Amino acid sequence: MSTAGASGRRGSNRARQLAAGAVNRLLLDKWELWSIKRLWRWRPDADAALLIGHPVSPLVYASRRLSEAGIPYIVDEGDPWVLTNPTPYSRGLSLRRGRKAEQRLWANAAGGILTTTQQARRFNELFPGLPTLVRPNGYEPLPEPLPDPAHDRNPAELSIGHFGMLSSFRLDIRPLLIRLSESGVWKRIVFAQFGDDFAGMLDDPPADVKIERHPAYPWNQVAQRASKLDLALVVGNLNPDQLPSKAVQYLTLPAPRLAVTGLTPDNALAAYVADKPGWLAISPDDRCPARKIKAHLARTWSKEDLSPVPGEAWPEVAEAIAGFVNNHAAEKRGSAK
Repeated sequence: MSTAGASGRRGSNRARQLAAGAVNRLLLDKWELWSIKRLWRWRPDADAALLIGHPVSPLVYASRRLSEAGIPYIVDEGDPWVLTNPTPYSRGLSLRRGRKAEQRLWANAAGGILTTTQQARRFNELFPGLPTLVRPNGYEPLPEPLPDPAHDRNPAELSIGHFGMLSSFRLDIRPLLIRLSESGVWKRIVFAQFGDDFAGMLDDPPADVKIERHPAYPWNQVAQRASKLDLALVVGNLNPDQLPSKAVQYLTLPAPRLAVTGLTPDNALAAYVADKPGWLAISPDDRCPARKIKAHLARTWSKEDLSPVPGEAWPEVAEAIAGFVNNHAAEKRGSAK
């Protein structure tokens, strides 16, 4: 590697860091300039609108044009942005602009669609008259029959698969891997990561934990691979109000499921999986997770046991959202006359 080449790459990385810092301190998000260009002169023509974020800047600029045209809109924002987010990405001027923009976005909305009751509770405190629908994303039904869950398990080995990225916004799973290793219940633990590990959680595993790194696959292929695992793992977010979207799609996997998350009643992931088939929820601080996991796997799980809940599929979810939009957009139009 040449000195000039290494220097050029360092300069390029530094430029990207400066650009990212400028976005976090000045703009609503990195898409704001696109949103201005695309929506500043937009003249909407519709009976109602459903604004779905992330990103958020298109919602901000679209809502202004819709309000000017007298068109009611519903906001579907899956994760908190600024007003109810305990750890917002924005800083400085960006944060102040974000608070003002989101306040106006929700104040003029005909209703809001939120992922969890925890999020809805916070929004209802800020906007007590705003109609809200709590509706997590739906899962995409798989087009082909699912394979049977694995029954020829090796009792001396535990295989875990995680499908999705590991980031600094997720709970740290390293303590769990250490305790499973120290338990002595299994001679070998295999952790298969399908996707990026941005947080480096798997860089230094215990000696008897083997890490397999795989690319992300289309979900129908994920389901085939999951059938060979003992457990499919979902990692909760640091923000307990958030529900990882993968938890919903995990309902389609032919494998027992494990959620690493806080176990308090107001934890969104724990509340979601509590009445869903095939799930075990464990706190990241659990002192003896191996015993609970062993008991969970002792059951002979059938395909029927792990079948997804019909009401959580996208067709049913879309129907509920459409009904909410139609009802409250019509109310908003009626009150404006």
